[in-house]
Amino acid sequence: VSQSRYIEWRNLLNQSGLLSTTERTGVNQEEGSEVRNYSLGWQERSLYSTQLMGKHPLKKDLMELEWQGGYSINTRKEPDLRRLRTIRPLGGPDSVLYQAVIPPSASTLDASRFYSDNQEEIISGKLELSNTLKVSDTKELKIKIGVWAESKTRDFSARWMSYKKATTATFNSALLYLPLENIFSPENINNTNDVS
Repeated sequence: VSQSRYIEWRNLLNQSGLLSTTERTGVNQEEGSEVRNYSLGWQERSLYSTQLMGKHPLKKDLMELEWQGGYSINTRKEPDLRRLRTIRPLGGPDSVLYQAVIPPSASTLDASRFYSDNQEEIISGKLELSNTLKVSDTKELKIKIGVWAESKTRDFSARWMSYKKATTATFNSALLYLPLENIFSPENINNTNDVS
């Protein structure tokens, strides 16, 4: 039976994004406060994979050469995950505003941001030679030899930062009551009376 011959190119691209907003509310009995915590983030993932492959019959269809080369890149980025905790006294009137918790030193829970970038690349190749030997009129023996190689690299970077009170004595407490989208505006960041 004559064997088929082909060259094939396959491609796959997958791109996805996830926007997440989390708001947690509750009561902290130990500290005597109502809490409202926020987490805002965007995450993007992408995958691209390409493969070029072929199969070629040789020597009156008794031998066959099969080959394949591939490349793929997989990325995951989290460009700005933001966390903020706000509190107000427990049992007070609803007119009392929540205030942001800005710590005196760096904290992963209060007024923090996280950035990460992960990229993985894979290069692969395969070469395979098969030979069919007739043992008898009804039996055949197929022998295969080949080689497969793969190189994988991964690069990961992450950065975490937190805002803190620039100076406790001269800190502008009005900032603590600003809306979530305004509190960390560039004009509120300095090393004297705001956050740093």
